Amino acid sequence: MRPDDRPWGGADPPGVAYIHALDRKADRPIAHLPGIKGILQVDGYAGYGKLAERDDVQLSFC
Repeated sequence: MRPDDRPWGGADPPGVAYIHALDRKADRPIAHLPGIKGILQVDGYAGYGKLAERDDVQLSFC
């Protein structure tokens, strides 16, 4: 986990997580991010689309 030192309005410190998987199956981000809510910055990998189908996740592409 790498902290983000930029100022923001939340009570908890923001952070970035990098998780490696041996394949690019769509169920990997779902398994790695259970219960995630909010904005998720991602690359153009189509597997993140399943997360975006949930109302509590918004994708932000880099």
